[in-house]
Amino acid sequence: MATVTLQYDGRSAAMKKLIELFVTLGGIVTEQKETKPKKGSIDEAIAEYRAGKTYKAKDAHDLIEQCLK
Repeated sequence: MATVTLQYDGRSAAMKKLIELFVTLGGIVTEQKETKPKKGSIDEAIAEYRAGKTYKAKDAHDLIEQCLK
């Protein structure tokens, strides 16, 4: 048995008919709700920067002191 993943517009009448045809031929359909993709680490870092949650060190010593807190 093979497994195929399809993505389509749920409002499309033609695709719904095609899925019905697939089921009548013996196929099994399993619906999966689409989930929002998680933010990547770069996107999170940019969001933190824009929100002002970043720290700008004066020099290397200041950076090390901030990291040790």
